[in-house]
Amino acid sequence: GSRYGSLFNVQARRTSRTLGMDAQFEDIHEDFTARSGFIRRTGITRMEGGTNYTFRGDRGALVESWGPSVEAEGVWVRDDFWSAGSPQETEFGGGFRAFFRGNVGTFLNYRLRSFDFAPSYYDNFYSGPTEDALQPVPTSQARFAGLHSLSLRGWVSSWESVRLSLGGGWDQTPIFSSGVPVDLGQSWSGDVGVTLIPTGQMQFELGARHVSIFRDRDGSRYSSATIPRVQARYQLTRAMYVRGIGEYANQERGALLDPVTGAPVWSCSDSGCFERSGSDQHDFRVETLLGYEPSPGTVVFLGYTRQFRDTAAFSFEQVQPVADGLFLKLSYRFRM
Repeated sequence: GSRYGSLFNVQARRTSRTLGMDAQFEDIHEDFTARSGFIRRTGITRMEGGTNYTFRGDRGALVESWGPSVEAEGVWVRDDFWSAGSPQETEFGGGFRAFFRGNVGTFLNYRLRSFDFAPSYYDNFYSGPTEDALQPVPTSQARFAGLHSLSLRGWVSSWESVRLSLGGGWDQTPIFSSGVPVDLGQSWSGDVGVTLIPTGQMQFELGARHVSIFRDRDGSRYSSATIPRVQARYQLTRAMYVRGIGEYANQERGALLDPVTGAPVWSCSDSGCFERSGSDQHDFRVETLLGYEPSPGTVVFLGYTRQFRDTAAFSFEQVQPVADGLFLKLSYRFRM
């Protein structure tokens, strides 16, 4: 017969001029299937909460407002949570934000994360130079405990026609395969964005983001991604606009390696073993949209998107279309 899973979610939020607090609890049964939308993981229970406080400067002061924030999150395998087991993932974080006169702001965030996956998650992972000389990959979770990350973001909106944003970060991060942490890496990321508003009806957004992950064992590069993006928008009327987006995603990923020996990692099943080798993807997409929003809650979106594949990074020599789509969204808010 049919089996049905449950999803339970409850949130609480309290906000004042100086103090903000929020908490969330979510429980997703392993048999839950979404009829719409996307659920990244099932069979988990998640708890998270945070608070922030805002100090405000005097009128005309250089620092208009500033304040700290703290947050915590835990993710359990659902059965472990209801049997009072330990979490599979934990995260504790703290942040500092400041807003300056002239529409200038900055955020500084720190995170401390830990992962603890049971040895059974590694049953199908082996490492070795060839398929005939394989041994189980290490299952110790000590390398995935106490991982630090630091990020900084700032923006300037002092001018009427130009806005700037910058961000960067460093992160000790697991290298996952099929949702399981196998190796450990260090991630460096950065992004820049410029918004140009030449007229009241026209707006352009130019941005680029780059992320590289280096293996912690020897410093070799595991993966990199460079994603430039362009967006143009023209306001036809107060309620109607057209928008176009172009985005190129250049992504390169190396082979998965044993964190101790550096040997290639293999996935094995009853049908055989295959090496977790690397891959390169050079994709870009274009999207056009006609939007109509006459009032809050009433929306009509009609758009077209097409995705292409390039043979090498930013070569544009033998571009092949791989997918396209037409989408329509209608929304109306009933007022009682």
